[in-house]
Amino acid sequence: MSYKMTILFWYLASGAEMVSYQPILPEFLDSLGISQAHLGTLVSMFGLASMMASPVFGKIADKMGQSRLLGKVLNFESSILSKKYNLKGLKLSKTLQKVLTANLFSIAGHLVIINRRNLFSLCVAKILIGIGMSCDGCILGQVGRQILKSSRSRQFSIFFAMRQVGLICFPICFFATGLYNWTGSFEIFGRKIDRFSVPSVIMLLLWIQVLGCNLIFYTNQVFLNNI
Repeated sequence: MSYKMTILFWYLASGAEMVSYQPILPEFLDSLGISQAHLGTLVSMFGLASMMASPVFGKIADKMGQSRLLGKVLNFESSILSKKYNLKGLKLSKTLQKVLTANLFSIAGHLVIINRRNLFSLCVAKILIGIGMSCDGCILGQVGRQILKSSRSRQFSIFFAMRQVGLICFPICFFATGLYNWTGSFEIFGRKIDRFSVPSVIMLLLWIQVLGCNLIFYTNQVFLNNI
């Protein structure tokens, strides 16, 4: 699995993340006795966290890319591939793989929702999820360094199209299966799981899969190939 497939999976999950709670969020707040006036607060917490974390991730990504030890390893890899493909100034980077681990924040956010249900915990969860989603710009920046210029625009459009797939398919699947209207419940490790927890459980599993693909299957040795 190339890094491109890993990124496609990340964009699919990010699209699903954006709409996971939207259809039931007002009802979710009502069930907790929280005024729907706080709906804007939760949405703004997500946006504010993402806005503030994005430049931080960008700075970290640049610093990792300039690491001396990392640079020696990458220079060795690039020299081999440069000879193989007759390319000049070729550089590979594992920085992108490290940036993708930002979804740990999204995992933590959904764990908060599953474990605690009050306005403060929901705000904390939205902040964590917003931080996890803020590496979008870093991903595109790092990908832009690894994809050949001739196919760069096409690859970017594919990534964003995959996000739209997540935006469309996630709520459709939930409505089709009736999970948004599910009236049952069960417990996992003493935590009650009902229809208001199911979106977090699904997103938690999805982000764990993304993290697993990133850590286990990620490789940037095939970056010259198209998807």
